[in-house]
Amino acid sequence: MSEFKKPTRVQISINKAFKELLNRDLVKDLHDNEEICPICGGTGLEIINNPYGLSDDPNKIAGVFPYKHMSITFCRNCYNGVIRICPDCGQQIPRGFLECSCEAARQKREEKKLEIYLEKLHNAEHHSPSVLGAEFKCAYSDDYDKNEGYFFNWEDFFDYWNNNHTSTDERPEYVWGTQEIHMRLNANDVIDKACEDLYEEAEYDISDNAREEMQTYFNKWLSKNGLTAYTYDDSHAIRIPWEENENE
Repeated sequence: MSEFKKPTRVQISINKAFKELLNRDLVKDLHDNEEICPICGGTGLEIINNPYGLSDDPNKIAGVFPYKHMSITFCRNCYNGVIRICPDCGQQIPRGFLECSCEAARQKREEKKLEIYLEKLHNAEHHSPSVLGAEFKCAYSDDYDKNEGYFFNWEDFFDYWNNNHTSTDERPEYVWGTQEIHMRLNANDVIDKACEDLYEEAEYDISDNAREEMQTYFNKWLSKNGLTAYTYDDSHAIRIPWEENENE
């Protein structure tokens, strides 16, 4: 076994390495609620340690990493030397977050969300509860956390509400209608895709009659096996029949 040799430690002068940069200034055009990062001083850089150990070091101690590969990297506290300050609490918004988690900021978000909801509700066409299961097979509500918010009858909605809310919880007045999304198969798309790896312009050798024959088959198959999904439509609001809720 060869004799252990410790790594050679070299110190690099940052002043020398960045001599040209040290004679220049960084320009930061700050927007409202932006400040220079107090950690990196606006440089966007920081020095990290990157310690390591060697398995064949005769003096090694478990959990101890005595050697270094120090380097300059991007500051972990900011982006480009700039931090964002919450206008409500005055604290820094953590790097990677768009909004502050303070109570004042949270309250503003809730108020904005309510404002948007009320505007949509005002502009929507209002319907009686009876349209669920008739004009609209499915409805959607943010207050229904099962099935991604979609339900097909009032009984399911009330069962969930009664099991997850108390009599003092504020009750919504409306839920949203939905649009049906049907599974589709297009013969032209399938043929064009299938001919991609054949000779040039192979798709043009498939006649219109052959394409119609394939589309007819697709239509029959879809009528038996096609799937239907739903997406909420906030242009239609359905009144919740709380008077029918037996556990009210």
